[in-house]
This record gives sequence, C-alpha cells and structure tokens, in this order.
Amino acid sequence: TITATASAYTICAGNSTTLNASGASTYVWSPSGDLNNANIANPIATPASSTTYTVAGTTNGCSATATVSITVNPLPPTPTITPSGMDLVSSAVTGNQWYLNGNPIGGATNQTYTPTQNGNYTVVVTNAFGCTATSSVYVYNSLQPPIADFVANVTTIVVGSSVNFTDLSTNTPTSWSWAFTGGTPATSTAQNPTNIVY
Repeated sequence: TITATASAYTICAGNSTTLNASGASTYVWSPSGDLNNANIANPIATPASSTTYTVAGTTNGCSATATVSITVNPLPPTPTITPSGMDLVSSAVTGNQWYLNGNPIGGATNQTYTPTQNGNYTVVVTNAFGCTATSSVYVYNSLQPPIADFVANVTTIVVGSSVNFTDLSTNTPTSWSWAFTGGTPATSTAQNPTNIVY
C-alpha cells in the first residue's frame, strides 16, 4: 500500500511544502513541473495554484498509486505607503501591521500611522487566509527636533508676585523641563506653568 502525505496541505502562493510517500522502493510523482525532484519519496513542491499530486510507487515490479492535494491561497496585493501630511497611509484598508526599521510597532494596525520618529517604515498586510505581503521601505525624515520658545504674561513685577508662562515651542515637543531661577517652584514639567512666585 502506498501512502502520500504533505508537511503542509495549505500554503500561501510562493511558498513550498514537502510531499512524502511511503510503502514502496521507488517513486514517480506527477505533475512534476513544480517539484524539485519527481523521483524521490519526499520532493519539495512549490505549486502556483491548488494541485493534486499522484505518486506511483513500485516494489519488486508491483506498482500502486496514492494522491495528496495541496491548496494554494492567494497573497494580498502588495501594499504601498503614501505620505499624507505628517501621517503615512497604507493602500490596504485592513490587515495592516506597521514596522519601523524592521521591527513591528505595537498597536500600529490601522490604515494610517503617525510616526513618532524618523526611520525606515514598512507595512505588512495579512489577508483572510493568513497570507502576507510587504510594502517597499518608506524613508521618513519629516520629524525635526523641537525649537524651544515661550512667553510670560508679565516681565516686570514686584517681589512676591506670580508669573504665568506659555509654551510657544515648535515641531511638536512631547515633554517640557522648565527652570525658574529665583522662583518658587524652581522647576516644572508642565507645558504651561502658572503661578510661579518671585
């Protein structure tokens, strides 16, 4: 009795699976066009579409056959990345995972991603079959370092009066570190510190 199995019965287009035959001394597989060797027990198959393979096994002049079917699922369309203002937009509506410098970005699975740092961005799209396609690298260098600037509500005061400061920094800072020489409190991490007493 000849048996035929496979290491994977369902694959994505472009991937391979190993066929396995047992129960005979010699084997011939067909169709053979996408096999690395049609005359061994365990050829590697890279079918372009779903295919049923037949193996004929022979022992001492006696032959028998067996079949094994491989389902090939399609890949999603290769996504493209388009800049939109400060954002990056994938051509795929769903199934996105954004990467920065080859590493997945946690939680970045929407069609649009707002970069928080410069670098090489890609997006990997997964379809309902679990098959993936990867975009070309998009080099993002739109983020510039913040330029600090501020204004005070008053610049001349009497001792014991307070001053309010308003941040005017550009390039979207995300944290602040203020120092008030002679003031109370002497430091602050607020964006717009108020009631600084001198």
